[in-house]
Amino acid sequence: MLDPGITGGGGAGSDASTQVNSAAVAAIQGRNQAGAKALTVKEKRSPSMAQQSRPQKETVGRVMHEFKHGELRIRGSGPKVKSRKQAIAVALHEAGATRQESRAKNKEALRRTKAKERRGQTAEAEKEGKRAQDRTMRRATARKGAARGAAGRTKQQLYAEAKRRNLQGRSTMSKAQLERALHH
Repeated sequence: MLDPGITGGGGAGSDASTQVNSAAVAAIQGRNQAGAKALTVKEKRSPSMAQQSRPQKETVGRVMHEFKHGELRIRGSGPKVKSRKQAIAVALHEAGATRQESRAKNKEALRRTKAKERRGQTAEAEKEGKRAQDRTMRRATARKGAARGAAGRTKQQLYAEAKRRNLQGRSTMSKAQLERALHH
């Protein structure tokens, strides 16, 4: 806390100096003008999801596919999963990506699930065939850029090219407008 003697004492301008000094005290204490605790940059960010490995993404994709087709069951043979949230929890558990388990248990769950997938003992493989399961799992990890092809570029890439060519009005252009402007 600041010493009260630092505030500048009395006089005609004491109200203004008191406001400035109270703001300084609040800043030192980590609070904003209203008195609420100021958030640091780290606290302002939303909690990010953990990065998943390729095998984990494949497993999550397969499990969500089973849920979508009404094949996902609790513990394999129990009642069908009806809730999307529950399906996500099952997918993360099978993929070894849940925050509720230790790293060792997650690793073991992923190993066990991958072995089950290789043997073709998933609900999707049993109903639609192993090749259908493999297709679903490949699709889960396919990159979005691959579908675009070599010729197609993102708006960000087009904008960078327009900036390099010093194209006027590029910031207000849509992707289609950028493509037309760059191909003239």
